Amino acid sequence: MEAGNQSAEARNSCNSDAEIVIDNLTFLKTNGVQLSWKIINRSKKAIFVYSTFLENRRAAAWIERRDGVLEAHTSLPTKLNMTAYSYPEATFIKIEPNNTESGTFIDTEPTVRIHKSTKIVFTIAYGSDIEGVKEALRQHFYHGSGHPANPIVDWQCISMSNVIAIP
Repeated sequence: MEAGNQSAEARNSCNSDAEIVIDNLTFLKTNGVQLSWKIINRSKKAIFVYSTFLENRRAAAWIERRDGVLEAHTSLPTKLNMTAYSYPEATFIKIEPNNTESGTFIDTEPTVRIHKSTKIVFTIAYGSDIEGVKEALRQHFYHGSGHPANPIVDWQCISMSNVIAIP
């Protein structure tokens, strides 16, 4: 199935391919957060993790759930019906089967109020058809309307981390 044409059911069927674990969550003086993340590829094929907002950058989106847990998204969770005059180029990390990638996420100016004892879940976007999403991004760049991250939203599978509280 081509990226961009995946149904929600097809995207959701791959949620167990990538496992994300976070720890070392720190509350920053700027009211932001820093955390260590580890992504494990549990599938039998390589996966590609959307990495534009994964390290040393602000989250693509923050969502406050009804239970008070904050979700830090490294990709937009839904399409936006607007254009963006400036948006970073899409980058990806390839993780081979049964391999792990790790790093540090820092958001010094989150769009939600964070305080000590806040509980956070970290989400990543990934998929296996990298050529399909790259072609969709190229097509959007030359012909598209709407937000430049919309092809990523169409392509992505989402994995959520464990819930962790700021100490």
